[in-house]
Amino acid sequence: MPGGDYEKFANLRLLFGHMFGHPGKKLIFAGGEFAQWDEWKDESSLDWHLTQWLPHHGMQRLIGDCNRLYRELPALHARDASGEGFDWIQYDDARNAVCAWVRYDAQRASHAVVVCNYSGVRLDAYRIGRTACRDLPRAAEHRCRRLRRR
Repeated sequence: MPGGDYEKFANLRLLFGHMFGHPGKKLIFAGGEFAQWDEWKDESSLDWHLTQWLPHHGMQRLIGDCNRLYRELPALHARDASGEGFDWIQYDDARNAVCAWVRYDAQRASHAVVVCNYSGVRLDAYRIGRTACRDLPRAAEHRCRRLRRR
């Protein structure tokens, strides 16, 4: 992965956020949950000592947060293998490299919106999508959970 440690950890956080928000089953290979540097070797243990360092500990906490949200929000897992559990909100913003989608639970009674910022552009005044998605609640009725670990 290119870049310095900061960029590598930022890209890995983005990858895991994308994976947990996207349909399909989740797979994290041995050591990925705390960003182990070396490939896993079956004749030795994982490098758990890396979690004493803030970036690795932060990655471990991020994976814990993602697992918790995955359990708590049925929209993230109820229709994992069905196209009816997923709608794009934004997929064509090449300039800012931002995409967004919505996931629905089995009855479409609840949903989760996932926004991935692949460029690092500040999103303070960023508008997601061209038009309001009919299935999304108004911003005033909406609670936002933001995952960010350094």
